[in-house]
Amino acid sequence: MPTSFAIVETYLASLRASRWIIAASAAALIWTAAAPNAVRGQTAQASDVDGLSRLAIQQELQLDRLTTQTHLQNDINTLNKRRRQFLWGFANGAATEAGLIDATALFFSHSKHRDVKTVERLPDGSERIKVEGKSNAVSPQENAGQLLPQIIGQEVNAAGDMYELTSNLIFRVQAHKKHLDPKSSLRRAKKLQAELDRTLTQRDIAVAQIAGNRQAYEAEGVVLKDLQSALLAEYERVYVGARREFAWQHTMDTIDLTRNTVGAIGNQMSLHATYIHNNGWNGTGNLLSLLSAIGITTRPWISLAVSQWDAQHAFAHVTRELPPVNPELARSPEIVQRDEDQLKRLLSPNSEMQARSESLSVEGHLLDQQTALAEMEQQSFHSGRAEALLRHSMYGPTKMANSTIAVIADYSNIKDRTKTNRWQAAGNLTYTCGQGLNLIEMIRNRVTDEARSYRLQEEGQTHKQLLNSRLEALDDLIAKTRPASVPN
Repeated sequence: MPTSFAIVETYLASLRASRWIIAASAAALIWTAAAPNAVRGQTAQASDVDGLSRLAIQQELQLDRLTTQTHLQNDINTLNKRRRQFLWGFANGAATEAGLIDATALFFSHSKHRDVKTVERLPDGSERIKVEGKSNAVSPQENAGQLLPQIIGQEVNAAGDMYELTSNLIFRVQAHKKHLDPKSSLRRAKKLQAELDRTLTQRDIAVAQIAGNRQAYEAEGVVLKDLQSALLAEYERVYVGARREFAWQHTMDTIDLTRNTVGAIGNQMSLHATYIHNNGWNGTGNLLSLLSAIGITTRPWISLAVSQWDAQHAFAHVTRELPPVNPELARSPEIVQRDEDQLKRLLSPNSEMQARSESLSVEGHLLDQQTALAEMEQQSFHSGRAEALLRHSMYGPTKMANSTIAVIADYSNIKDRTKTNRWQAAGNLTYTCGQGLNLIEMIRNRVTDEARSYRLQEEGQTHKQLLNSRLEALDDLIAKTRPASVPN
């Protein structure tokens, strides 16, 4: 029996010893993971830093690729969309101009007193001339002739606006399916940024453990962090630009649909009023036309305000979710070039770090191209907005003047048809001139855009071509710099 107790006690002691051995082994593994290769020689540590550097470059390239894909997928202002918008707007403008020319001629023809002379023969054989005034009221058939083209044009434009609004939503759904809409893309960018931060932190720990000269590795780390900051700043520009452009286009289409619908209803009420001889309906119809005119004038201003507000909100959101590592780089891109030059001075010829440095230079060059493209798009955005503001501010007030005159004429001089027609003629003439200038400006802008798009297409410099070319270059660079294995 005592022998049995001794055997049990020996077994328990061995278990306790095994427990301490396992605990010590686990602690060693945790320590080794936190400080890789802390007990290895210098050569092993340098190899570890090289692996982490390659991994960091891969992660930066993946972030750059995501930025480019997001940029390409969220380009809502395509050439086909601009062509369709021209088609809807020109169809409406041309039909409206035809109706306005007819209305101007019609009301001018009824703007003079028309006296009818009749000759009455008296019993004594003499003649007496009798002069009677004839009504200058415009007949319902004549009024329909000038209002129907305007109604048809507005309804065609409204149908086009509904198509554009639907295409905007389909566009956003397609981007969401590819996880490239702003919200999904930001989520992916945050994940990539977290992985990159973790890799650079591990690399800094490994570099600090190199016993020999580590200036080159430290300089390479500075360049990697410079590119990280520049890539984050570029992603922020793309994210904010995508949100701003979508807000502009969607607001413009929504306001255009609203003002065309309101204008068409107003013209239909005015047309119906001439058949039932109801001046109240006619006045209400012209009030709705006035609201439509206000929509024309304020459409680009409201859209600009909405897009700018959304851009500010998007910038605050993206900088909160992806805070810049070095905000100074966004204002001074030459810092990256300075640090790259410092790294090149420390490199040894034909070394692996020199090959990585060349990859970093290519990545920096691609980033410079992306920044230049973003600046060009920014200029294009502002010039397009300025053109819209000028064109709508030019012809919108002429319709406001026409509708205001019509409202005053209907409510102030209902019984004096001649004077009412004079007012209507003046108002329609004003709007005819404004709409004519609008059509000329639309044609000029369309011809200019087509010529520019054709030239860029031939040169391979369109927005889509540049981004696709950039994606191909990034894919090649990713394949060339892909590490054989991920370091522990």
